[in-house]
Amino acid sequence: MIKQINIPEGKGLTCRVFGLDAASGEIEEYSSYYPASRLFLGRVVNALDGEPLADVTITATDYLGMSDAILTEPDGGFIFPVEIGEYKLEFSKDGFIGSSFQIRMGADETPREIRCALSPQVQEYRIVLTWQQNPSDLDAHLSGPHPQGGDFHIWYRNKVLIDGRDFLDRDDLDGYGPETITVYKPASGTYRYAVHDYTNKSKTRSSSLSNSGAMVQIYGANRLLGSFTVPPGQPGNCWYVFEIDSQQKIKATNFVDYIAEERNIW
Repeated sequence: MIKQINIPEGKGLTCRVFGLDAASGEIEEYSSYYPASRLFLGRVVNALDGEPLADVTITATDYLGMSDAILTEPDGGFIFPVEIGEYKLEFSKDGFIGSSFQIRMGADETPREIRCALSPQVQEYRIVLTWQQNPSDLDAHLSGPHPQGGDFHIWYRNKVLIDGRDFLDRDDLDGYGPETITVYKPASGTYRYAVHDYTNKSKTRSSSLSNSGAMVQIYGANRLLGSFTVPPGQPGNCWYVFEIDSQQKIKATNFVDYIAEERNIW
């Protein structure tokens, strides 16, 4: 089978056209233009509302321990020229919980896009999902004990008000995220968190979720408690990420599987 991809007009010196999953044969179109190669670029946003954050300090440290820093623009955007190799990117801003990423500039010199969602300081559990351009729609799911008895399962189609507040702070529909859930009133019991690939919900062997670069970060007590990256090479439309048990210990599940109905994730 031959697939033709028409590249739209755009400005830039580098264009990312498509990605190919060798295992499944899936082709994902991107057609993204960049001003040059060997760049880390993207946007920093508020995890609660998706609004851009200006003047975030971004520090890049290479494998030799050499560091450089820049500030985000008024629209939250940034462009960081780098060389080939491994880097640690750290993001910080007053009033927000700091975040960091390990990232590599490969020998292909293709720019790497990063969407960082910084969480305002928070005492309760806050869970933030971000990913790359594709798939366009990933959905966060959380189940746990209802403070008034029984259990709940929250996602975009099942918003549950607990003491007048919806735990789902933000639902994203067009790639990157953030998709954010805050447990405003914790209760005793086990919480389970998963990510569903709504875009490819009917494809039993799709690897789009596994190739999405999805990351989940858990915050609480004004600090980062845990971070998970979707495991590569696992076909399926549901990523089972972690559990928080009744002793408040975070346990990774971290596997991808297929489900026919999102309401039946658990």
